[in-house]
Amino acid sequence: MTVEDLLGALEYYELRKSTLKESIEAEPERAMEKISVSAHYNPEFFSPDVIENLVSLFEINPSRMFHILHTLAGKTPEKAEDLMKIYYDHFDQFPKIAINDFYYVSANHPDLVTPEFVEVLLKNIQYDPFDCIMIFQQWLIKRPDLINEVIVEAVLDNISSGANQAFYFLRDVSKKFRYLTPLCTLGLFECVIKEHHYYVKREMLRDIVIIADMSHIKTSLERELSKPIVKGTKVARALIAIIFRQKFRIQQSILLESLDYAANWVVPWDFFIMLLEISDEKNISTSFAEKFIEGIYRLGFLLYPGQFERIIIKQLDLSEIDEHKFPTSYSFLNQPEMISIYSKAMELSSRLKNNLELKPLKKHEFRIQKTEEQLSSIKEIIKNNIHPKMKGLEIRANNLEKRLNSWKKGVFNRKEINKLRKEVKNALANEISQMSLNLIEKIKNEAIKEKLNRIFGEKYRVDQVDEKLYPALFMLEKLGRGKNYQYLLRLIEDKLEGKKHNWLWTEPPVKSWVENVKNSTPNIKFERWRSPFSIKYTYNVVNATREKQRRIQLELKQTRELFKKIEIEIINNYTFEDLVNKLNEIPNEADMNIVQEIKENLERVRRIMITPDSDYEGIIELTVETDPFQYLFMGEYGFASCLSMRGAYFWSAVSNAIDIDKVVIWAKESGLNIVGRRLIALTPKGVVSYRTYANRHGLALDKFFTDFIKKYAEYCGTNYVKHGKVGPLLSDDWYDDHTI
Repeated sequence: MTVEDLLGALEYYELRKSTLKESIEAEPERAMEKISVSAHYNPEFFSPDVIENLVSLFEINPSRMFHILHTLAGKTPEKAEDLMKIYYDHFDQFPKIAINDFYYVSANHPDLVTPEFVEVLLKNIQYDPFDCIMIFQQWLIKRPDLINEVIVEAVLDNISSGANQAFYFLRDVSKKFRYLTPLCTLGLFECVIKEHHYYVKREMLRDIVIIADMSHIKTSLERELSKPIVKGTKVARALIAIIFRQKFRIQQSILLESLDYAANWVVPWDFFIMLLEISDEKNISTSFAEKFIEGIYRLGFLLYPGQFERIIIKQLDLSEIDEHKFPTSYSFLNQPEMISIYSKAMELSSRLKNNLELKPLKKHEFRIQKTEEQLSSIKEIIKNNIHPKMKGLEIRANNLEKRLNSWKKGVFNRKEINKLRKEVKNALANEISQMSLNLIEKIKNEAIKEKLNRIFGEKYRVDQVDEKLYPALFMLEKLGRGKNYQYLLRLIEDKLEGKKHNWLWTEPPVKSWVENVKNSTPNIKFERWRSPFSIKYTYNVVNATREKQRRIQLELKQTRELFKKIEIEIINNYTFEDLVNKLNEIPNEADMNIVQEIKENLERVRRIMITPDSDYEGIIELTVETDPFQYLFMGEYGFASCLSMRGAYFWSAVSNAIDIDKVVIWAKESGLNIVGRRLIALTPKGVVSYRTYANRHGLALDKFFTDFIKKYAEYCGTNYVKHGKVGPLLSDDWYDDHTI
């Protein structure tokens, strides 16, 4: 085929001139459009001489030319290499247009992407970062072999061009390439920082929780995420340190929730980011920022939304404040960044009625005073001619006088300027941080005082309240005025007065239970029930898949029973997918507590199904909880449980705390992080057990729990049994999670 064939095609559209060049130049847009159509339907028209003619006219419509070349390369594989070389040779000349077209190459002809194109794309990424990230997403799906650390770093460098798009790319890369997860996680935090829509920030933070959860499953990943990272911005590095260098997993969980809570309010989030931004570049301390964000989160439990907005938001909103400059003698400090920090510090000190102490400037003023005294002393010696080295003293006096005159005029040498600037910036950062923590502490104490006065009158002081009591105070007011309220209140009073909770054993309903157990089990040792008992187990990765399937079946069985309670027709062999579909059949008038439990069960099953087996190997310690206040945390630690403090059955955690027949057993990784729990109960027949809750879903813990409960039952002088009658003792009601 020759140029004549293509001209013939153009003639049909009345676009033909004597030559191909004239035809294109006469009506460039229409002619190139029709030639592009011919590339699709008549690739045989495009002989080497036709390609040569078209390439000579590349500048007339580079967009169409790139499209024609990649279309022909896809249609004629035998010519693809030569055609894509032409494409490559013109990439640098028209980078933005080439990037835009290369998305379609990556999506429709991924086999045409070569390492050379990876290099040229990275070289020109600044011309259209957003489209480049979209191209990388196509590679991740269709050419994952091309994804590497260099591409991830390129995305990190261009996040501001499309934080949302970059986030989803980095998130998906972290899932597919475990070795890139730490770098991608850093990038995810960069995206959170740069995203302007706060509801999107919260969505992003919830995805980061998934990575945190995965690091709890894969110990190798957890170790990688905890390593210091030198790349990325200061704030992103600080965020990854705050979250992933936590020794205790519950603290990590609290901090993630704290970030989410702050992002919901905007002002606390911006203030938190500011604390990180103003920290020392070389010695980033996350301590202040971490305490601030956690303090804000905890105040959310103590204050009503209206109070939070009126008290916290008003005090911390620094978006519109007056500008303050440093005194004339320190005018060299009046750079935009320093003025901004100084203005915020001045505004906060004014609002909180604090004196702003800039110690570096005071120190320098003192230095001037000391230098004046030193100069005066030297002049006195010179005047009295009493020193053997008078010439040296005169030189020294002259130098001191010059330095003093310079300082008083606000003139400093470069070394002095840099040192003072750094010291003042760090001092301002510390002042702002400390003022914010003082504010949170003050508001917290006022809120606790108000709560104490509302519950107890003025009987107790704030300094008597251990922070461990805050959840109990929070839950107390949600309980109403029943038995659970009455007995939790009594537990709190014991704690405030330093008393033991001996009455848990002496109330009439408990005495009756004690007699029933004694009658059936004469050798029972009640003094060992809820007393310290622990066993350490060596964990190896074995039979995890089989146990996972068993747990799924147990969860599904209970969920089917819950559906039947709200009169939804269920077949016993319904699968997870079947039960999820049945959610659509739940009537509006159904018991919402049961509906919520069904949803939590299904969510737990979903997590177990998608979670890989843990690679953890080490010591798992099972231990009996002896402190009733710790029972209030049965729904926490990431267990996806309805007993959570915000869950439908939070009150049952209180029931378990005050009913002495029930015991919580924790499973702890290396004796530190709680990774699982079970509730057990002592009945006249023996000890019964309820199902395992775990936050490391890949861990196979049931075998350990079963062994532990048998030994603990024996230690208490009874047996481990499958069934037994359990109900409330002192509590109003109790949620029966079904024995196993």
